[in-house]
Amino acid sequence: MSPERIEPLQNLAQVKAVALALFREKLVAQAERDKAQAALTEAQAALKLAQAEKASLEQETQVLLRRISELTLKLAKAESRDQQLALELELQTVQQRLAALNQDTYGSRSERRPVEKKEKKKKKAQRGHGPTPQLKLPVEQLHHNPSEVTCSLCGEQMTDWEGHAQVSQEITVVRRSFKIIEHHAHTFRCTCTNLKTAKTPDRLIPGGRYSVDFAVEVAIEKYADHQPLERQVNRMKREGLQVTSTTLWDQLHALYLLALPTYLALHDQILESELVHADETTWRLMNKGGSKKWWVWGVCTPLAICYLLLPSRSAEAARRVFKDYAGTVMADGYAAYAKLAGERDRNGGVQMLISPEGELSTQLSPNFKLALCWMHARRPFFKAEKAGSKQVGEGLDIIGQLYKVEQETKEAARGDPERLLELRKRDRAAKSKALIDQLYTWAAEQTRVLPKTHFGRGLAFLEKHRTELTRFLEDPKIPLDNGEAERGMRGPVLGRKNHYGSRSERGTQVAAVFYSLIETCKRMQLDPRSYLAALAAKAMTEKGAVLLPSEFAEVTKD
Repeated sequence: MSPERIEPLQNLAQVKAVALALFREKLVAQAERDKAQAALTEAQAALKLAQAEKASLEQETQVLLRRISELTLKLAKAESRDQQLALELELQTVQQRLAALNQDTYGSRSERRPVEKKEKKKKKAQRGHGPTPQLKLPVEQLHHNPSEVTCSLCGEQMTDWEGHAQVSQEITVVRRSFKIIEHHAHTFRCTCTNLKTAKTPDRLIPGGRYSVDFAVEVAIEKYADHQPLERQVNRMKREGLQVTSTTLWDQLHALYLLALPTYLALHDQILESELVHADETTWRLMNKGGSKKWWVWGVCTPLAICYLLLPSRSAEAARRVFKDYAGTVMADGYAAYAKLAGERDRNGGVQMLISPEGELSTQLSPNFKLALCWMHARRPFFKAEKAGSKQVGEGLDIIGQLYKVEQETKEAARGDPERLLELRKRDRAAKSKALIDQLYTWAAEQTRVLPKTHFGRGLAFLEKHRTELTRFLEDPKIPLDNGEAERGMRGPVLGRKNHYGSRSERGTQVAAVFYSLIETCKRMQLDPRSYLAALAAKAMTEKGAVLLPSEFAEVTKD
């Protein structure tokens, strides 16, 4: 081909390359605008929700204030004692409601009573707190020699005095960086025309550019450190990497597919325990034009937790959480737990389910014992005291004594699990049972309490759930409250505050898997980054492979 024809072809290729680059930049810019608009829509929806809640609270406050004014006037004009008493009781109820509303809106969230504050021993004044031990940080030694080694007294050359050096430590930071690794897979050939090409590392997404470690880093930042993808994109841009949130999501989803079998196995592993804790909290599913309230269900043991993100808080949703579990569930007083407890005994072990298409299917029912949480039993009495009720003090004191018995027992066991169960059985029979009898005797004496007040609700809860609240007296493995599960919900709640929820149902599934595995690692004091990398490596070489955090702990404990 002549030189005159080659040059136009080269120019045409350059024009095509430039046009393609501009087109790609336009697509990226459009994607960024779409993401920004979606984030703005989410923020506006959250703002509208907050404004609506504020307006509702203000409206209810005004209604209560007007009612207090009306009742006060009626009380002043009342002539009969019965009428005065009825008005006083209603006025007390409305005043307590107003005080509770103000407490919920502006007050402290702490449930500690002033009388429960422990007296702190006076400590001697101390300057500073000393250096914090950093056992997990690598140590790099830098040796410094004097700039002048000629003796200033005699002029002789000075030598190193071995073993004598002033050692000080300085903690610094090594910035995260990204780099491109070019894999050159060389091909070898034989004189017989046979060829052999080197194998390159497997990619999380076949043909993709990002490593497994990159995907793990994105998962840790989002589900352990609660950094939304858009925030990660901006941070990576400052560190030299140009990437979109869509790309980060693709990496997360690919890693999720590898982790899914392990997540399902983790759920089953937890349900093999004799005792599990359960709790639930809200989650937002963002859709175009609005959002839906979903629920995070958590079921856990001290060393593992599994989350399910489901569209409802119904008994059917709870059945998906517990499957055919047959141990003991520690929970709050939510009705779905009570409905499922002992269901197999009542219904023969099988539930008949009808699909939207009218097809029948069967599902095993759970058959667990239900133990209820004393934190939830205590809470209405605490709110009543905050609202000004003086009658609840004795009941709160008795519940405080129950917790004191548990704390003293725990201290006496000195970290020995077997000893703890032994002492619990002894101390609960000797001390806690008498306190329970005292509490219920006190509750029975409270006859002048309106049912719709916090005090009234607390008394009703005690009476209705006496069997479940006192089950801890029968089994030393049952703790006094459900703090284990409530603490376990902190991770998803922090994530919810930072990125509002999920943008799709698939997003809820991905969140459930990573929260479960990462929060379980935290409970076992494992490094979630190392664990997810090991899980991905195993699942990429063996399809459907499972690597539970407990198995990873066994492998790495040495």
